[in-house]
Amino acid sequence: MKNATRDVNFGCRAVNIPSFEGQPLLAQVAQGVLEGESAVPELLDIMDATLRELEAERDRMRAWLAGENVAVREQLHLEVRATEDSFYDFLEWARACQSYAASFDSGLLSDIARALPVVAQRLQLDCLRLQRGVWSARGPGTHPGVNRLLHAGDDFEAALEQELLSLDTELGALASATPSTLLEPQRELLLQAADWMRAAPEEEAEEADWVARGEEWSLAWASLDLAFLGQRFSAAPTRFPSLNLALNTAWLRSEERVDPRLVACCLEAAQQSLRDLPLHAQAVLSEAQVAALADLESLRADLSDALVALSAWNLRGSASGLDPIRKLLLELADELWQHLESFPDDDPPREAPAG
Repeated sequence: MKNATRDVNFGCRAVNIPSFEGQPLLAQVAQGVLEGESAVPELLDIMDATLRELEAERDRMRAWLAGENVAVREQLHLEVRATEDSFYDFLEWARACQSYAASFDSGLLSDIARALPVVAQRLQLDCLRLQRGVWSARGPGTHPGVNRLLHAGDDFEAALEQELLSLDTELGALASATPSTLLEPQRELLLQAADWMRAAPEEEAEEADWVARGEEWSLAWASLDLAFLGQRFSAAPTRFPSLNLALNTAWLRSEERVDPRLVACCLEAAQQSLRDLPLHAQAVLSEAQVAALADLESLRADLSDALVALSAWNLRGSASGLDPIRKLLLELADELWQHLESFPDDDPPREAPAG
């Protein structure tokens, strides 16, 4: 199994970026200084080495991203920002050793020794999320492990072993992270993916069929991948994330790209968000607030009715009829937000805005 690809292998390689079980060497030396077992010159030497390795890793990540396909990069803004922030925090705590060398403030050094393992592990997790995000964005589907194997080159055997282990972990965590309506279909698909991985061919003549089956599976998984869609499709077009996801998955349904069960799940979540929107900010209301609340309750009811209409459209399975419902929902969402923004005195609580 050899395909042309660029491996995703940046970050978390330097010896001072630890495994999940370990600690960065700089934290160990800082603790040693506190306990009188290490000297400040050694601390500064390890600090310099740590900074060099971290900056080199960060530069490798940036260079890799600069050379990646634009369509892939556009899907990774959140992952890139989190990883950059983690690099920054690790670097700042490492540089704080220089401040200790100037002040000999034991409290500062104690903070450094405690903080470094935390920021190191966070950096490793963010690197991992970015790596998985890259594979999700590369396609053909949205599952990072299957995408990785479909693109794998000389490292195929190692990648296969890693992805089988990752799939076991994913199956174990599925029940706690998946709505009940999607749990069984997703579990069935993941078990199919495990069978597909274990059936990886050794002969080149069998490779085309195996790849074709993987691509077919990828489309099926993408149609139920609520986690991926929630990350990519909840920021717009309204100020309400749950409504955005319902609207966008309905549009994807009209394009036959997602399963109607996924749309139904998103619609129920949007209805629940409406029900959970508390509009009474205080026990005693002014006359203006009473009138404003009546308008808000009316808008909430209208939005709920429009979501019911969208649910009926989803059940019909017809590509037509979506546009007028979508237009109505957009208008009502905009009106609801304007009323929430202009509510007299103390604004009532609301769903966290998108964007």
